[in-house]
Order: sequence, then structure tokens, then C-alpha cells
Amino acid sequence: MFRLSPLRLLGIIVASGLGLGLFLLAGLTLNYPTHLFFLKPEKFDASTWLLLRKEHSPRLECMAKDLVNSQELSGMTFKAVVQKLGSPDSTFYIDMLTDDAVPNPDPKELRTATYFLHTPYDRLDISFSPSGVVSNTIMGTTGAP
Repeated sequence: MFRLSPLRLLGIIVASGLGLGLFLLAGLTLNYPTHLFFLKPEKFDASTWLLLRKEHSPRLECMAKDLVNSQELSGMTFKAVVQKLGSPDSTFYIDMLTDDAVPNPDPKELRTATYFLHTPYDRLDISFSPSGVVSNTIMGTTGAP
């Protein structure tokens, strides 16, 4: 029968723990969905969100995750979203160009409002339907390091 000394058993346990730790660390740094899974949940609060945006805080990502999970913004107009989250960092309009590819000075059909999070998931994208209300909220990344 095979016998392990207590010292060898301790060595195996420590080595296994280090291996698992390195595996998780690699997963967190290489895989953004894994990173998102391990975020500490933080309930969205509009006044805190506005303060954290000024500070470029990584806590924005936690609140954005709550917004995505709850889909709290669904059905809201652009004006209501701006009242709740502040002005977006960028917007995309479907009619930004006219039919002959000239910039439209007064676009009307909003497609997406984007809020930058300054974290691995670097933005919160809020999509609008043709009727002008929020249809979807997602967290996105450019994939750039």
C-alpha cells in the first residue's frame, strides 16, 4: 500500500492550491466574462453613480452590472436615462449621415448611448428602439488592453 508522509501531503496541497490560484488569476485577466462574474455586486444608485463618474471609479462597473441584470432602464426615453445617469460619453444616431453620405447636422433616430466605465468592461451601451425607448442594456469592451 502507498503511504504519504504528512510533509509530502502538505506539499501536494500547497502545490494544488497554487496551481488553482494561478488558473483563476489567468482566467480573470484573460477572460472578461470571468472578470464580470467575480465583481462584487453593488446596487445601482443614481446619486452615487454620478459621483463615481466624476472620480472615474472602477465601482461604476459593479453598478453597471446591476443595471444590466435588472434591465431597469428598459422602456425609458433618452431624456429619462440622462436624468438618471447623466449625459452619455458618446451617442450614435442611425441617421448621422444623409443618403448621399453627408453628415446630418440634426440627426433624430438615436440608436445607442454609451457611458465609459474605465475598467476591463470599458463601457455601458444602452440601445434604443425606433420608438425612442431603451430596448437593451449591455456592458461592452473594445478588447484593447
